[in-house]
Amino acid sequence: MEESTKAQLAGGLERSDRDDDEFVTVVDRLISRLDELEARIAALEKQAETQAPAPIAHVEAPEAAHPLTQLSGSARLVPAMGRMFLGIAGAYLLRALEEMDAIPHLAVAALGMVYVFLWLWQAARTGRNHPGIGGAYAATAALIFSPMLWELTLRFKVIPATGAAAALVLFVGAATALSWKNKLAVVAAPPTTFAVVLAAALFIQTRAPLPFTVAVLIMALIMEVAAHTGRWPGLRIVPAVFADLALVAMMLLYLGRGAPEYEPIAPAVLLALFAAPFLLYSASTLVRTAARGEEIGIFDVGQTVAAFLLVAFGSIGLGDGDAARAIGWFCLAAAGACYLLAFTRFENPGRRRNQHVFSAWAAAFLLAGTFFCFSSQVGVVVLGCAALAATWAGLRSGRFALAAQGVVFAAAGGLISGWFALFGRLMIGDAPSTAGWLPWVAGAFAILSYGLTWVPSSTNEIEFGLRWPQKMVRLALAALAAGTLLSLAMTAGMAALGTLIPPRMASLRTVVLCILALALGWSGARFRRVELSWLAYAAIALCTVKLLFEDLRAGSAGAIAFSLFCYGMCWLVVPRFARSTRTE
Repeated sequence: MEESTKAQLAGGLERSDRDDDEFVTVVDRLISRLDELEARIAALEKQAETQAPAPIAHVEAPEAAHPLTQLSGSARLVPAMGRMFLGIAGAYLLRALEEMDAIPHLAVAALGMVYVFLWLWQAARTGRNHPGIGGAYAATAALIFSPMLWELTLRFKVIPATGAAAALVLFVGAATALSWKNKLAVVAAPPTTFAVVLAAALFIQTRAPLPFTVAVLIMALIMEVAAHTGRWPGLRIVPAVFADLALVAMMLLYLGRGAPEYEPIAPAVLLALFAAPFLLYSASTLVRTAARGEEIGIFDVGQTVAAFLLVAFGSIGLGDGDAARAIGWFCLAAAGACYLLAFTRFENPGRRRNQHVFSAWAAAFLLAGTFFCFSSQVGVVVLGCAALAATWAGLRSGRFALAAQGVVFAAAGGLISGWFALFGRLMIGDAPSTAGWLPWVAGAFAILSYGLTWVPSSTNEIEFGLRWPQKMVRLALAALAAGTLLSLAMTAGMAALGTLIPPRMASLRTVVLCILALALGWSGARFRRVELSWLAYAAIALCTVKLLFEDLRAGSAGAIAFSLFCYGMCWLVVPRFARSTRTE
């Protein structure tokens, strides 16, 4: 009994121990769970504090200010205007000191120059942030400098003409240097414009053209250098135009009867002045196009041509044969260089304008060089060979511009040989006694040039890009060749018939024109050359005008009947030929 009781007590104690262990375990779990929940709540509270939006402050809209208040407050133009007038007042103070002779004139001039450069420096300093105000200050400097230099040169005679020209160059150079770094066109433009205009005025008033022309040329050089660095390219127009006008004025003054009141200039110096703009602008154009690969601009084309005309006419006006021949040989060399650049450097499609311009310049140089270097006899041969070469090369390569230059060279050869004058006398004037051999040489070159258009081409009928340019080249060369044949037929007819009275002369011209029209119409139909058909109708039109103004007025009844018969036959036969011509 006692043993059973002891066993029960021992079992109860074991169960109570197990229950105590389970209770402790549960309590531990609850404590750890509470700790975990507290950590999560703290993390959520911290995240909510960091992401809370900032309070939006209420900003009241400012009241609309008056437009004048906005203008003066934002751009500060009104205070700038005040400073400008104060600056001009300071210039008048210096002028008053000059008039009172209180300070030596040279000292006043030096103070004035320093005063002007201070305004330029302020313009460059302000123009970095406020270009409008900087431009206004630069204009103020120019307004102070211009009348000051005018009076110091003309009224007080403190500065000679050479010194005034140097001051102009220094003024433009300082303005350019101060505006160079920040490319401030508004700071460089007013001083340059005022300086160029002032140089032109002093050119006239001082009667000393040389220093002021040189000053304008130096300003043009400065602007060209600035343009090549991407700084205010439009500003170079101003000195260029005035340089051209100055050289034209010097031609009128020194190459004509002369102007005794102006300072004399040596011929060599004049020639150097005429050549300087061409050297400057041609070099600038070559650097821009050939070296940098840029497209040539309208200003470059126009100014280079103007500069060349100045040096050409200036050399002719000076009457120096050696200078004219030197320019002629230079033109021939330049023609070769321009052709080389046009068809090598500018051959790619993106440089077509450069190619056309340099090709045209090459033709002009060749014409000028022939005129300056050779006599009319040699010139006809040179231009005839040039016409053959240009026509052949243009047809072989399919370049319309080069083939068109062949027409120009052939026509120029006919002009200097007297062929056009001979043709005019044969058709509407008195019969010439003798023609000489030179017009026939030019005509022979024209016939040969047109004959080259009949040679088969590997470019499949000379692809010029458009059909009508090809036909126009052929038409022009055919017209020159037909005119040569017409002149030859007229000359042969007059030689065979001897002395002709006016009615018979009119009939001879009519019959020759009609024969030419029939031959052209037949050839156009037979060989499918549309330009010959066009020329046939042109011959009929010329014959119509001749009948009205010559045959019906001066011819006899028999001569008029014969002329009308020939004229009517042309209208019957030529259209039949034209209908069989196929359009190429």
